[in-house]
Amino acid sequence: MNRNVNHGRAQVPVFSLLFYVSEFALRLARKMKLFPAWRDWCVSPLPHLPSQIISSYLSRKGDRPVVGKYLTEFIGTFFLVLTIALAVRLENAAVVAPIAIGSVLMLMVYMGGHISGAHYNPAVTLGVLLRGKCSLLDALPYMLCQFLGAVVATFCAGWLAGGDLLLPAPSDGVPLANAVVNEAIFTFALVLVVLNVATSPKTEGNSYYGLAIGFTILVAAFVGGGISGGAYNPAVGCGPILANMLSGVADSTPVDAEKAKVAVGSFSHFWIYLAGPFAGAVVAALVYHLQHLSELKLSKKSESDSQALPSS
Repeated sequence: MNRNVNHGRAQVPVFSLLFYVSEFALRLARKMKLFPAWRDWCVSPLPHLPSQIISSYLSRKGDRPVVGKYLTEFIGTFFLVLTIALAVRLENAAVVAPIAIGSVLMLMVYMGGHISGAHYNPAVTLGVLLRGKCSLLDALPYMLCQFLGAVVATFCAGWLAGGDLLLPAPSDGVPLANAVVNEAIFTFALVLVVLNVATSPKTEGNSYYGLAIGFTILVAAFVGGGISGGAYNPAVGCGPILANMLSGVADSTPVDAEKAKVAVGSFSHFWIYLAGPFAGAVVAALVYHLQHLSELKLSKKSESDSQALPSS
């Protein structure tokens, strides 16, 4: 608990720095017109009534059933978080857990890649959204299903293991700034890998995308897990904290005062697993477009050609 007190002052400047970096990346991308969907977000009003949202889903002809996509995101995130919560309880968890986590992510990616795209991570969903390969009407329900899957998995792991809910947190003595930057760096790597192996026309139809994504998390968990807790995923980082809040541990009786301290202290880490991964995802989407400027030029050319066609 002393760690939170000692480094509490670092929360605001680090969060502000990440905010400004993300805002700069988005403004630069907008100025360079790197994100194909950016203009549509600005000029097309979003549905604001429940009836409009429902009708917009039902009117999407030819799309995969939305229930299947959202269910896949829930299931994939559920098994990812369940594996994490159980693996970190094992002996030699520092060695065993990263292998188990990377492996289950690989398996779940192969399971659901052809259905939902197998994001299982709100930061990945944000990156794919900025890439222009996911609509905002899908992105928000994706994130909701991912957080829901993480919360349910946390409760399930606590019940199966018969112990307290395990909450992610930076290691003792690690400054919060280091934890946030670690989350941002390795989420950047994950999202950049996902965008290149799963959304690029040049790698379309490959059979190694699941391996690449799973091994990225395996490496990140090995080398960075001891710094920030190794979430690299807002659902993985915040889902257990939300489950802890729902369980009522923060309202414990005086006998359980230590549990209450842990619950309150863990919520102070909530922002780490939002700010770091989301900032990493924004920068990864920008870098992807800089890597593939030819795709952007081709997209602009086809758009101008379609506008030049005479109307019938």
